[in-house]
Amino acid sequence: RLAALMANEVQVSFQLDPDLLTKAPAKLTMPGGEVVMGRIATQNPPFDNLNVRKALNMAIDRDTLINKVRSGLAVPAKAQSIVPSVSGYDPNLADYPYDPEQAKKLVADAGATGHSLSLMCLSDKYGPVGRNECQTIGQMFTDIGFNVQIDMQPDDKWISNGLLAPGNKLKIPDVFWVPTSSTNAGANMTSWYSCDSTRATYCDPVLTKQIDDAQAIENIDAQATAWQGVMRYIKDKAPMVWLDVPQNAVATAAGVKGVVYPVLQDIYWSEWSKS
Repeated sequence: RLAALMANEVQVSFQLDPDLLTKAPAKLTMPGGEVVMGRIATQNPPFDNLNVRKALNMAIDRDTLINKVRSGLAVPAKAQSIVPSVSGYDPNLADYPYDPEQAKKLVADAGATGHSLSLMCLSDKYGPVGRNECQTIGQMFTDIGFNVQIDMQPDDKWISNGLLAPGNKLKIPDVFWVPTSSTNAGANMTSWYSCDSTRATYCDPVLTKQIDDAQAIENIDAQATAWQGVMRYIKDKAPMVWLDVPQNAVATAAGVKGVVYPVLQDIYWSEWSKS
């Protein structure tokens, strides 16, 4: 696709890997609608220990993920599973700091040094960038003392044996790499943090009630404030490793203008032109 663009055979090219996008004549970007996370199996020891879950978050060098793995085409997740365009996003929330030495100490204090950690990722759908990100965070977990086993699965097995493992009553991967759509705060938080979800691994009745109460609020502004409070509570419990928010990017010929939407498949050619 890049070769066709460079040869002026096409003027717009979608879904190029970040390293190829940097070679395109021009590109248009838009923050995407997905947050990439690592779901932690909080029922699997030692990941039932809050300090161990915090250590997993502190092990992540997000600068490396964003600028090296994704070639700058991502932004920090800021410890939440919804994106800035969604009502309820909290711009003041921050990721756990990158502190591998403190993370290593927390793991050691929990008696978890040398413990196995299974990390399940997708082998196909997100291409080499997804696989590279998985390998990179696997090394970061190794660096703080875990014995990491990476399990790359095709989409169908990734869904049945990973995404839906809690509902399917299967052995749950200790950390499950997952890009999640985040266009609605209520649906997102119910899906990932409610006791009733078939894909959630963290069950906290207090949190489930907070989610239900926020869902019931009719005033949009009041509900957004409630969702921000829910996400602050979730961050403190660390049931996820929040990684990054990839940008949607489209490679173009010079002079091409258009609108890129959070959902990349939303394309309205009437909004595109070439000067």
